[in-house]
Amino acid sequence: MKKVLAGLLMVLGSVLLSGCAEFVACCDVDKDARCAALRSSTDQRFLARVAIDDDGRWSWGGNTAAVETLTNQTLLASVATAATTAEHVRIAAVKKLTDQTVLAAIAIESTDKDVRIAAVKKLTDQTVLAKVAVAATDSAVRIAAVKKLTDQTVLAAAAIASTDENVCIVAVKKLVDQALLAKVAVAAKHWAGRTVAVKNLRDQTVLAKVAVEDTDEAVRYAAKRKLVS
Repeated sequence: MKKVLAGLLMVLGSVLLSGCAEFVACCDVDKDARCAALRSSTDQRFLARVAIDDDGRWSWGGNTAAVETLTNQTLLASVATAATTAEHVRIAAVKKLTDQTVLAAIAIESTDKDVRIAAVKKLTDQTVLAKVAVAATDSAVRIAAVKKLTDQTVLAAAAIASTDENVCIVAVKKLVDQALLAKVAVAAKHWAGRTVAVKNLRDQTVLAKVAVEDTDEAVRYAAKRKLVS
């Protein structure tokens, strides 16, 4: 019986302490005390509401303290994507996210460039990075994604699919596989990607084909220069 009572008292004490932390965070006149209370809070939903700060009442630093304490991945994602969340808080939330699908969505869809780049920096999945490299609306974000690609097949796919000149060039320059370079030289949507691929290609059969059939004069010229007479 004593053990049961002791357990109940511990639970009750935990609840009271948690509620006390939220009370101090909301009502104390000292900002340092309020931040300390937020950092000691265990109420994840409360912390998320503070971090999102849709009425601006936590902009004095409470939103930062809240996101530093937040650990729930679903709530962190909501903080990172909420329109009212301050930019630096959204970036802090992104840095704590681990879900690759969520990070990819933020990298593509976020309205803030720095938030999108922060999301790309957290991405490790090569397929997801390739998707961002092609689908992101901002060139800087697409390039950041390509720079993190290491898989040769994925790089080739990004080089072929992208219509962004800089993305194509960065992706092709990372290719060393001759068979993949041949595919890019023939199939890349952007002429710049095909040109760089041709310049690094040794396959004379493919070069001869490109020299005759490519729709872009610069690509045909690059291929002709690589042909061994």
